[in-house]
Amino acid sequence: MEFDPKQLTDDLRGHFRGALHLDALTRGLYSTDASLFQIQPLAVAVPEDAQDIATLVRYCFEHNIPVIPRGAGTGLAGESLGPAVILDLSLRLKRIVNISGTTVTAEPGVTCEALNAALAPHGRRIAPDPASAATCTLGGMIATNASGGNAFRYGYTREYVNALNIVFDDGSTNGSDEPTGATPTRRAQITQALAEFLRANQQLIAKTPRLPFDRGGYALHDVLTPQGPELARLLVGSEGTLGIVTEATLRTVPVRGGTSLLLLGFPTLDAAVRAGLHLRKLDVV
Repeated sequence: MEFDPKQLTDDLRGHFRGALHLDALTRGLYSTDASLFQIQPLAVAVPEDAQDIATLVRYCFEHNIPVIPRGAGTGLAGESLGPAVILDLSLRLKRIVNISGTTVTAEPGVTCEALNAALAPHGRRIAPDPASAATCTLGGMIATNASGGNAFRYGYTREYVNALNIVFDDGSTNGSDEPTGATPTRRAQITQALAEFLRANQQLIAKTPRLPFDRGGYALHDVLTPQGPELARLLVGSEGTLGIVTEATLRTVPVRGGTSLLLLGFPTLDAAVRAGLHLRKLDVV
């Protein structure tokens, strides 16, 4: 169907409590990110909370309107751009819900830097250390399976996600439970279909080449467990295409006692690479 800005505004009035921007100036601002691309969105929505996200996604699902979630827009490949309703999660959803022991629960709009600042008094931090930590959001890190300069030691975001609260494509959430005998929820439908797919393709998935460090999305090798599919593992790295994160619980790591820098010179690139591989085996980098 053809997008009608007035209908969107009229239909969501009284239901979507956040801000809807349809003016040319705001849409122009959201037509770019850290990439070289420029794509004008249909509209920009700034939700107040998870309920707002579900309301907007449900409406867009029913009216066949594309939605693209956006964090800080630090991606270099145009991930947050498109001819769609841009859902900006970086402005309002910034709560750090809970810090307990070795985990932290937070909303997707909190930045990596703010999250680490809140964890510091507890002697903890989140493991990934992306170069854009001062501005990138937790939701964006989960969407892109972010890593950082110490990926060889700490791996990627996917390895530290314990649980995710999700809004699916139809506006339902992974917290929705259906009464006995009712039509299965979207979560149940997805879980069942995914389990059947993974079981039917186990041999093919097992043959997929594995790289020592690979933060690409849609990783399937460890999604199916004896208890059923782990949706969170599949969602990390999928860049908002399989669901929109409204809250995440991550495992944290201890704050480093100190850092130092050593500058070494090598006669050739090959010699530098060989030395780097040797240092990793010694666990001194």
